[in-house]
Amino acid sequence: MHFPPRPADSAAVYLDYGADAAQFHDGDLRVTTRGLELKSRWQFDLGAELGVNVQLGDAPHERLVPLRGIVVGCHRAIDCPEETPYLLTLIFLDPPDKLAEAVGLITRTLARRSERNGQGKP
Repeated sequence: MHFPPRPADSAAVYLDYGADAAQFHDGDLRVTTRGLELKSRWQFDLGAELGVNVQLGDAPHERLVPLRGIVVGCHRAIDCPEETPYLLTLIFLDPPDKLAEAVGLITRTLARRSERNGQGKP
């Protein structure tokens, strides 16, 4: 499956099979070795099994990290922008090999994008 190109310091999350996608910035997506939390335009039922693919960077250096998990939280949140009103929390089912490395890469990619856009943390 081909995904549209992204800047080297970007991250995108695709639902299984590329049915829908969203671009993320630092603060919109948090990933740990146990799960992820993201501000989303998508709403899912608690207990739903969900597959997502996190795409980092641009060809030829892009990297796709497939993740599967169970929805343990999905609700409207006051601090979420209007275009992404839901706060989605997913606990990983079968963490992929080298997940800690992938989590670090996702975190660094989002931080670089934030800094480039002048949104760096003090």
